[in-house]
Amino acid sequence: MKETPPQNFATSSSPLSSPTLRFNWQDWLPYLEDSDASDEQKRELIEALWSIVIGFVDLGWDIKSTPETRGEVFDLAAILRAAVVNLEDNPETEEEARNG
Repeated sequence: MKETPPQNFATSSSPLSSPTLRFNWQDWLPYLEDSDASDEQKRELIEALWSIVIGFVDLGWDIKSTPETRGEVFDLAAILRAAVVNLEDNPETEEEARNG
């Protein structure tokens, strides 16, 4: 008997669908409430910024597959600890760093 995977389960014959992004320009209006711009100008600005964001997403979408982009579980605390510069372990002074 052949078992079939659930409908929401991707197989090698069914490619993963790209996630979709929801955008409502009015969600971003509170960030511009102190602006003297009209609502139409605010909308144009928000939509222009959203286009830039989408452009960056499009540029980087398929560059590199990492555990984070594949939905795999990873230890964020360990990643952050590895990325932090520990000044106590670094005897170099600011002056030495500037002079190279």
